[in-house]
Amino acid sequence: MSIKHIAIGVVVAIASLSSYAQRMGEDARIDRIDQREARQEARIREGVRSGELTRRETARLERQQSAIRSAEARAKADGYVSPREAARIDRMQDRASRSIHREKNDAQTRDSFGGGRERGFGGDNRFVRR
Repeated sequence: MSIKHIAIGVVVAIASLSSYAQRMGEDARIDRIDQREARQEARIREGVRSGELTRRETARLERQQSAIRSAEARAKADGYVSPREAARIDRMQDRASRSIHREKNDAQTRDSFGGGRERGFGGDNRFVRR
């Protein structure tokens, strides 16, 4: 075997390893996006269950999650999620996370009729420290 064959073998091995490392980085980005999406969905469900979110707030948050899922599908469409695409989705998820927090902690709750009512102002919906 000549030096030339060894050099070609080393170059091929390095290229394969680089491709493998890139794929692992992409998988980590996709996993992080998917895990975050699942946590946000769980936070929305908890807000609905506890009455912290009104129907309108829930619909708005669900539309936001739908837009994130669409962006994720577009990013995955070519079989590769680039760091730039992942960063864009991450920013969208940051905004959604802030929206979920803001809506769950505002003064509106869902009453038995599905409308908004401010916490702490009469009726069955007296302010209770949670």
